[in-house]
Amino acid sequence: MARPHLMIFLVSVLLGHSCIVALVASPSNFTDLSALLAFEARITVDPDNILADNWTTKSSFCNWIGVFCSRHRQRVTSMNLSHMGIHGTIEPRLSNLSFLVSLDLRNNSFHGYLPNSLGQLRRLRQLYMGENELEGMIPPSLSQCLELQVIALELNKFSRYVPRELSILPKLRILLLSNNSLIGPIPPSLGNLSMLENLVLSNNNLGGSIPEELGSLHNLQQLTLVNNQLEGSLPSTIFNISKLQLIHLSMNSLSGSLPTDIGYRLPNLEGLYLGGNQLSGHIPSSLCRCGKLSHLVLSVNNFIGSVPREIGSLSNLEEVYITRNSLSGTIPPSLGNISKLKVMDFSENDLVGNIPEEVGRLLNLQTLFLGKNHLSGTIPKAILNISALQRIALSFNNLSGCVPMSTGSGLPNLEELYLGENQLRGSIPHSVSNVSMLSIVDLHSNYFDGPVPTSLGNLPHLQYLQLEDNQLTNQPDTHELSFITSLTNCRLLKLLVIGNNPLKGNLPDSIGNLSTSLEVFSGAGNQITGSIPKGIGNLSNLFSLYLGTNDIAGAIPSSIRGLEKLQRLYVGDNKIHGSIPDDLCSLTQLGELSLSQNKLSGPIPNCIGNLSQLKILHLGSNLFTSLIPLTLWSLTDLSFLNLSHNSLHGHLPGKVENLDVFEGMDLSWNQLSGDIPSMVGDLQRLRYLNLSRNSLQGPLPQSFGNLISMEFLDLSFNNLSGVPLGPPTMPILIMARPHLMSFRIRAGGALVHYVACMLSGHIPSSLCRCGKLSHLVLSANNFIGSVPREIGSLSNLEEVYITRNSLSGTIPPSLGNISKLKVMDFSENDLVGTFLKRLLKLLVIGNNPLKGNLPDSIGNLSTSLEVFAGAGNQITGSIPKGIGNLSNLFSLYLGTNDIAGAIPSSIRGLEKLQRLYVGDNKIHGSIPDDLCSLTQLGELSLSQNKLSGSIPNCIGNLSQLKILHLGSNLFTSLIPLTLWSLTDLSFLNLSHNSLRGHLPGKVENLDVFEGMDLSWNQLSGDIPSMVGDLQRLRYLNLSRNSLQGPLPQSFGNLISMEFLDLSFNNLSELSLRQWVDASLSHEVMEVLDPNLVRGDEDSSTVRKQCFSSIMELAMDCSMEWPDKRTDMKDVVVRLKRIKLEFVANVGVIFPVSHPLPAVYTSELVLSTHQAQVLVQFSSSDSIYRRISAPVFLFLPSQLALCGVADRPGFGSSIVNSTKSTRRRELSFRSSLASSLPSPVIFSSSSSSRSYQFSLKRALAKAKFRAHRCLPISRNPSAAPVVLTVSPGATPIVDPSGVHPPLRGS
Repeated sequence: MARPHLMIFLVSVLLGHSCIVALVASPSNFTDLSALLAFEARITVDPDNILADNWTTKSSFCNWIGVFCSRHRQRVTSMNLSHMGIHGTIEPRLSNLSFLVSLDLRNNSFHGYLPNSLGQLRRLRQLYMGENELEGMIPPSLSQCLELQVIALELNKFSRYVPRELSILPKLRILLLSNNSLIGPIPPSLGNLSMLENLVLSNNNLGGSIPEELGSLHNLQQLTLVNNQLEGSLPSTIFNISKLQLIHLSMNSLSGSLPTDIGYRLPNLEGLYLGGNQLSGHIPSSLCRCGKLSHLVLSVNNFIGSVPREIGSLSNLEEVYITRNSLSGTIPPSLGNISKLKVMDFSENDLVGNIPEEVGRLLNLQTLFLGKNHLSGTIPKAILNISALQRIALSFNNLSGCVPMSTGSGLPNLEELYLGENQLRGSIPHSVSNVSMLSIVDLHSNYFDGPVPTSLGNLPHLQYLQLEDNQLTNQPDTHELSFITSLTNCRLLKLLVIGNNPLKGNLPDSIGNLSTSLEVFSGAGNQITGSIPKGIGNLSNLFSLYLGTNDIAGAIPSSIRGLEKLQRLYVGDNKIHGSIPDDLCSLTQLGELSLSQNKLSGPIPNCIGNLSQLKILHLGSNLFTSLIPLTLWSLTDLSFLNLSHNSLHGHLPGKVENLDVFEGMDLSWNQLSGDIPSMVGDLQRLRYLNLSRNSLQGPLPQSFGNLISMEFLDLSFNNLSGVPLGPPTMPILIMARPHLMSFRIRAGGALVHYVACMLSGHIPSSLCRCGKLSHLVLSANNFIGSVPREIGSLSNLEEVYITRNSLSGTIPPSLGNISKLKVMDFSENDLVGTFLKRLLKLLVIGNNPLKGNLPDSIGNLSTSLEVFAGAGNQITGSIPKGIGNLSNLFSLYLGTNDIAGAIPSSIRGLEKLQRLYVGDNKIHGSIPDDLCSLTQLGELSLSQNKLSGSIPNCIGNLSQLKILHLGSNLFTSLIPLTLWSLTDLSFLNLSHNSLRGHLPGKVENLDVFEGMDLSWNQLSGDIPSMVGDLQRLRYLNLSRNSLQGPLPQSFGNLISMEFLDLSFNNLSELSLRQWVDASLSHEVMEVLDPNLVRGDEDSSTVRKQCFSSIMELAMDCSMEWPDKRTDMKDVVVRLKRIKLEFVANVGVIFPVSHPLPAVYTSELVLSTHQAQVLVQFSSSDSIYRRISAPVFLFLPSQLALCGVADRPGFGSSIVNSTKSTRRRELSFRSSLASSLPSPVIFSSSSSSRSYQFSLKRALAKAKFRAHRCLPISRNPSAAPVVLTVSPGATPIVDPSGVHPPLRGS
């Protein structure tokens, strides 16, 4: 039995001996062992004792954990000690592992430098050192490891430059250097790494531009340079790398635009991340040809234009982020085709239109962010049925309508719902409570009404609920806000904001049962009544409590001491009474406390000094009567104190220490007495001090000279003394306060917030040393002398009032240096001089006889100048070139002056100009192309000048132009076609020029066009039918041209027309006669008003036949040539025959009585609301009999009106039905009075003096001197036109209905 044991022992000895012999016999193995042991010696932390227990000489190093050797030579070929939590430094003698192929020490805590000696590892292929704390420079010696394929040094602290020497590694495939502190440019030589597949340099401080040479990396699949300081444009060469799958260049300062053909060059692109740069231009539509694209991130750039409508072809797209750009247009409906889409973030753009219904087809959509756009319409119901949705953000749009009551039923996974800042109405759907995963509900700033649903309490995961700024109410018939009780079930609730709703109820005591996680409760402006409930003290984690501007009464409950973490308490503007409880003083975390505008009384408690972190304290407008507690002055963090409007008495403390951050104090309207203590002058950060309306006395402390930050000081209505007034001493006072911003003076010498005190003397020039002075008010005193010329040194001055004094001299030119100046009131003085040589930020000086030139120094003003109005000032000279420096000017008004010269090319510098009015001057020359670069221009008036040449084609670049006045100049060109592309144009005046050519045959998208005056030109050709498509057109003047051809039938569509002048052209007749002739006899109802033939079927047929016969007779009477017309004797016969046939078939009896008196036409109303013509007659004879008979109204040479006079009162009923009181009326008194004689009337009698003849269409054209053609719209909704006609000659009236022949008709 002993022999087997003996054998085992002998074998063990022999094996051990052979190993020792082998080790001794192989120096190379000994080298590897020494290197490993040296490495182990540098390990300082080995949390699992792996190396301590395993790396021992008791076993071969090839068996050590993390060490791998070659099979035959037993040499170390690989080390992998990743993810072991080891601390230490890298041993340089690792370079002795000459057979090492892979070194992986990732995710440890190695620190120090990476040894240069690693460059001796000639066989090294993989170097993984990521996620450590290595620092210093990346060793350039690594370039000697020519077999290297992977260098992974990410997530360390390497600094300095990316070694350009690495570019000689011929086999390098992966270079990971992200998340270090590398600086400098990216070496262009990296473009030599022809085998490189992944280049990751993200999260460093690399600068410069992306080298064009990287485009030579034809095998590159991943380029990640995110979060550096790269700038410049994107090199086009990188878009030639067809193998690229990922481009991640976000969070840099790259500029320029994307190549228009990007989609054709990158067929394998899967991810494009370009967010957080300064890229501009349009999103190329070719990008939608990258069929493999799954992630598209273009957020936070300056892209413009619309979202490519072809985006729906990206069938593999999963996430798209284009938030925070300047994209416009609508959301492409084709997005609904991307079935894999999970995230869609189009927020913070200028998108308009509705949310496409097609978005509801995205069944995999999890995130939908469309907030902060200009979207309108309703929320599509289909979106609210996408069961995968987790987050919906539609806030800050113009969405309207109601949220569907079924909302929530189809959103089982919804976690966040943002609908705030819209125009949504209706009640909050109760079904929202079915969305059990909801954690955030934001509905603020809408028009939601009705009760707050108590079912919201069924949301167990609810954390944030924002309902402020709506019209929500409490549950009916309840005094307490019951929904708050229901929310006690939401145990995770952190934020509850319900402010500014008319809730009108009490806070329930159950508020104390709300989640202990609640951090913010805001219920300001809710008309809350009752008292602060005691239960509120249970909210132990509450940070902020806002209950201001309510009707809360009662006392502050002692339970408030339970709000141990409260930092902000605002309950001002209520009716709280009683005293401040000592319990409030136990809230030691309180930083802001406002109890102002209540009815609190008694003393301010001494324990207020316990609130050591208090920064803001508002106790103003109460009934406090005590002394100010001394402990209050021990609050070293206090920055603002308001105790105003109380009845506090006593003295201010003589000494206060450690108020280093004190910035503002308002103790006004109290009963404080004694001197102002000198300690106030030690508050060097004090910016606001109001001690007015007290009983303070004594001199102003000299220490006030130390108040270097003072901006506002009011000591008025006290009994201060001891500061003599006058020029010798006032400068001393002023110079002691170089940062004073609000300076007002009252008698007695104190610096106060007061005017009208009869102060005299000079304004001291030393006042101009108050460098922070922003408001200077010296109005209504007796100051004499001049305005200090040094006033221009007050660089922070915003408002200056020195009106109503006796100042003389000139206005100092140095005022032009004050770039922040907004208000300058120097009125009611004795100032002299001409036009200011400097201007202000806002200067309105119109309609004054200034009589001077604009100085070129106008361009030296601050670029903050926004408005300059100098119209009607008799300004001469030319527009100065320097005006182009005013890059922020919005409005420039220089009309009605005597300005001559040309428009300077420097005007292109007014990049933000929106209104330019320089009409009624003497400006000559042409319109410079530079004017066309003002792309923000919305209103342009150059009329009544001497401009000549052509209207430039580039006028079409002014895409935001709404009003254009170029009338009364000397333009001789064609009207540029580009002008008709201005889709926002509403009024165009090119009248009184010598423009020629034709009007365009087709114009699209002029949807807002309301007025056009092209009169007094040389335009020719037909009036295009497109004019009739301008349905908003109210004013059209084409008179005094050479237009010809017929009036377009489309003019019947001009439903808004109020003024039409086509006179003095060569227009051919498109008469009513032609239209009636075409309508007879098969379309006679197109001529007649249906009211004329109303009745039973038989009667209507007879009436229709009667009027058809009358119209046929009228056609014969209105032939163009007199010899072709029917003789009036024959007309009489035919009329009698028509009447007899009508009477025989209908049975109408015509009573004949008194003859009709003479009548005069006083007003002709052409109404198109009900396609009728209203003719009003007046007469001195009131004897009328009722006669129902056919009626004719003739104008010279032309049939104008036909109809039937109906029963009395019929006219007034028509007027009421058409709401005539709202009709626009336009009078042509002067043009008609002299040219249109009174018509001849065939009429019936009535007891009324006003008749209205109801017609469908009766008057197509009235010939008179000034207005040749007057069309009648066929649109029943058109606006009426009123023609007022002076009485003419006495018409001929025959009660029998027989009219004698008209001469010349």
